[in-house]
Amino acid sequence: MSNSSAITSALQALPADIQASLSKLSVLKQGGNLVVISHVARSESVEAAKAMMDSVVSAGLAEEKEHTYYRFDPELLTHLQASTRPEQQQVSHQHWLAAMDQLLGFLYQQHFEDSAMAQRLSTLERDNLMAYLSELSSAPNLVADNANGVLELLRRMDTLLEKQDCEAEKTQLKQWMANAEALLGDWGPVRFDQERQNVEGLIAQNSMLPASRAAQALLQQCHEVGTEAYEGADKDLAFANILMARVLKRGGSGEEALNYLEQAQAILEPKITTDRTAASYMVASMMEQGECLFAQRQLVPAEVVYSKAIELADSIPDQRGSGIAQTQRAAVYSMLKRPADALRGYQSALDVFEQIGEGVLAVNVWHQIAMLHRVNEDYDNASAALTAALDLLTTQKNVVGVISTLLELGGLSEQSDSLAEAVSYYKQAVTLAEESGDQYRQAAAANRLADVYRKQGETKLALETLELAGSLGQQFGHAAEPWKTWSILSELHAGNNNAEGAEKARQQAIEAYVSYRVDGGANNEGDGQLCAMVLQAIQSDNDTDVRKLLSQLADNEAWKTDEQQALIEALTQLLDGQRNLALLENSALHYRHVAELMLLQDRLPA
Repeated sequence: MSNSSAITSALQALPADIQASLSKLSVLKQGGNLVVISHVARSESVEAAKAMMDSVVSAGLAEEKEHTYYRFDPELLTHLQASTRPEQQQVSHQHWLAAMDQLLGFLYQQHFEDSAMAQRLSTLERDNLMAYLSELSSAPNLVADNANGVLELLRRMDTLLEKQDCEAEKTQLKQWMANAEALLGDWGPVRFDQERQNVEGLIAQNSMLPASRAAQALLQQCHEVGTEAYEGADKDLAFANILMARVLKRGGSGEEALNYLEQAQAILEPKITTDRTAASYMVASMMEQGECLFAQRQLVPAEVVYSKAIELADSIPDQRGSGIAQTQRAAVYSMLKRPADALRGYQSALDVFEQIGEGVLAVNVWHQIAMLHRVNEDYDNASAALTAALDLLTTQKNVVGVISTLLELGGLSEQSDSLAEAVSYYKQAVTLAEESGDQYRQAAAANRLADVYRKQGETKLALETLELAGSLGQQFGHAAEPWKTWSILSELHAGNNNAEGAEKARQQAIEAYVSYRVDGGANNEGDGQLCAMVLQAIQSDNDTDVRKLLSQLADNEAWKTDEQQALIEALTQLLDGQRNLALLENSALHYRHVAELMLLQDRLPA
């Protein structure tokens, strides 16, 4: 039997649905990763694609490599190409293009995070990726309007091929890049704007490592051409510095970002009285500078910078920029314990945003005002601010925003012991989430509603609502915060003198929270930060500061609850060298504290 006949026989032995799916894969070059195969075959899920490929491998038509990459028998692909209708191949080709675009972006990101995996998988997928880039880089697809975008993709592939032994492909890439650059023309304002948009797009996607590399390349190019290469080249250099600072700030390097902002401001300062663009860039640089200083808790310098930004924005005039700067300065005033100044700042920003029709920004300010009042325990004014935000969000038909604000109003009502109002807000949130098909927020609202029912002594309603929250939340895993559901159930059982049920639910809450943390979930609450500090102190054999902090917290009225005192005691015992603490049996500890302490104890030396 010929090899072609063997391929046909093996195919015919497969179920009809697998044969139909395989026909869509005729566009692949040698093979593909499971996610690519799933996308091109239009499988119901990656799991369904895996089941299909297991059958294909068992039939001897493909072999599985690393990273779930499958290499097909060349004769199989030849057969599929010959037997698949042209119109179906065209549809599959479009899905393949989309899959390659996603794959290249994923591999480029992984190059900075898991270079070994990116290197191996990009080697396996090289034929697919080169075919994809060949199509993008050839006429009539490559034109001046898209040349910059294609050039960015080519640069990403060039990065992936750096350590691969494939000189022919590297040479081809360089030729394609030269062709794309030729369409872009000489460096000037158009080229700068294209590269600027690329950097801003990467920042918006939170692809910070690629954004950093692109921002550095843009800044270097601006330096190389100089400030007099064309009209506005100096301002482009200033803005490139601002972009570099923005990337560094987002990446947590605010102090380094300040250096680039100073360079930008040195260029812009002489021009701000005569050049509106330079003044706008100066406002932008000051806003970035203020955020960096604020993040470093340099509050007084931040207040000074924001004040200058407001003054300059008002002179241009740039009302939107002024309003944003006023909002940021008000946040600084709040941190400086100057609530009256903060409130005036927020109100001034609100007036600006309402005047220019910036409804989204106005909503944000109302929320900031509510937070300010809430911190100062002025619950009536906090509620009024949230209600104003709710009215705007309703007008904007922002359903998610409305639900979130209803939840905030419910929480505020609980804080002020207005449980009946809390029930009303949470019920509205549950209903709206159900009507909009938002089961995630429906589960969250139901959880909160159940807890208020518990506080009211409405045990039956609490259990019914809790069951709804649990059933809706299962599909969302950790995101639904199931530990909170179990905790509420534990408190319900405890309130009904069901000690056994309360303990079982508490154990479930602990297990759910430990699972969340083990899977990489963050805890930014005070207990999580304390445990991290104790771990660092023990590992560095320097516990003076953390012992002092624990002592201060023990005497702090805000930390006088039994749960918090039990946490402080357990942390002190660990600092004293005690191990194997009976944490699960310590009923004085909050369930989350038990989980954090268990994780901490596991990481400590015996």
